[in-house]
Amino acid sequence: MVTDTIAGFDAGGVLLASGEHLPADIVVTATGLKLRLGGGIAVSLDGKPVDWTRHWFYRNCMFSNVPNLSVVFGYLNVSWTLRADMVADYIARVLRHMRETGAGVAVPELAAGHGMKEADIVLYSSGYLQRAKPLMPKSAAVLPWRLHQDFLEDRLDYRQRPVADGVLRFMPASVAA
Repeated sequence: MVTDTIAGFDAGGVLLASGEHLPADIVVTATGLKLRLGGGIAVSLDGKPVDWTRHWFYRNCMFSNVPNLSVVFGYLNVSWTLRADMVADYIARVLRHMRETGAGVAVPELAAGHGMKEADIVLYSSGYLQRAKPLMPKSAAVLPWRLHQDFLEDRLDYRQRPVADGVLRFMPASVAA
């Protein structure tokens, strides 16, 4: 595997910016991948489309001040399903807590003027990730407002931090309306 910038093609293969030549019979390009949070599903809050760039990731799967919504944004450096499994277990615990307490709404509350500093959400140079950065929710430097790529830290957080952590607010549906 070679990582470099393509300078061009010739009859025998690929010319790289470094001057190296890679012989190739077939070249398949894949530069059009475009990430879309939640698969591009239109999400609205109080009748207005949600602008993801105005929200923060919460526990890798929910978003500040957006009620009853969870997505899976897997790991980029290890198996995607490692986070998917943890998120599924976490959301099952959230739903169980909601059922046990009679809550109809769960919302990670973040006050205006919170003062959190934004951390870089993507630490990889892949073009599709860099193109997605301006469209993504924010990530802080610390949990629970951090989307990061550390499976072991996540696993510890999901095991130790309670569902009712004082940030995720539970309320009856009638109160939320």
